[in-house]
Amino acid sequence: MSELNKPSKQLLAELINTSNGVNYTPETLGLSDMEVYTEEGPQVRNTTAMAWHTSKPDRKFRIYWDRLALQDLITPNFTIPYDADYAKVEDLLPVLNEEFDLALAADDIRNDDIEPGVITIRANVASLVYISQVNVELAEPA
Repeated sequence: MSELNKPSKQLLAELINTSNGVNYTPETLGLSDMEVYTEEGPQVRNTTAMAWHTSKPDRKFRIYWDRLALQDLITPNFTIPYDADYAKVEDLLPVLNEEFDLALAADDIRNDDIEPGVITIRANVASLVYISQVNVELAEPA
């Protein structure tokens, strides 16, 4: 996978294609029965699901992929300049997306309230693309 500044559905298809030697698009990929592995074990990847081509829903097979860890994409303790309009984590996404060449959307993260200081950006537990969390710093008002 070359670029991370794509919508989550496109990234998901690329993660699955790379990990499984398949060639899906967001429009042709069907998924169900997802399982997330949060502990070390015999599995090779951290996520698995049943997949099918949308034109052949009766031909399902198990696939595996690794969701992207936020702490590997965003520099821990990155400082974001204060802005009085920042009230929720999603308000920080334009800054983070520009700085780290990402395309995180509100659906990808937990949209917690924020205030100046250390902020933990957490992946939405329902995200099929992102996992984990990372701390950033929202600068104090001047």
